[in-house]
Amino acid sequence: MKAVVLESFGDAEVLRFREDFPDPSLPEDGVLVEVKAVALNRLDVWIRKGALPVKPSLPHILGSDVSGVVVATGSAVKGFAPGEEVVVAPGLSCGVCRECQGGRDNLCPDYDILGLRSRGGYAQYVSVPARNLIRKPEGLTFEEAASYPLTFLTAWNALVN
Repeated sequence: MKAVVLESFGDAEVLRFREDFPDPSLPEDGVLVEVKAVALNRLDVWIRKGALPVKPSLPHILGSDVSGVVVATGSAVKGFAPGEEVVVAPGLSCGVCRECQGGRDNLCPDYDILGLRSRGGYAQYVSVPARNLIRKPEGLTFEEAASYPLTFLTAWNALVN
């Protein structure tokens, strides 16, 4: 698949466009999304520069704020079908631990952010758990929808937490 790949840490010049990056796997609870838009998150810049204590294995695909179209679903997925337009909620958790079951997925021992350690959305396709998908509102463009995880999750956390 096509992807913008981080092959070393540094300035923007370290990003490389590749047409031969392996497609993501599709677990039974996963959804394969064809990426239509990705918003630039400051997190992407920090990761690219190697400025965080957590560093991904290289080569790596950045991009936490994604919108796109469902192209395939894992065997256990219900509620999403190919062709649906979606936004990806970037907080990844196990979904089964005590914290996740209590609605505190950000405290999950396995918590990750799309594009931090896991493959992100600077690619043709991204694979995410179905529980991380939200249907894209009809009135939004893919570009607008991709910007929502960063802006709305920040506001939501400020209000709720």
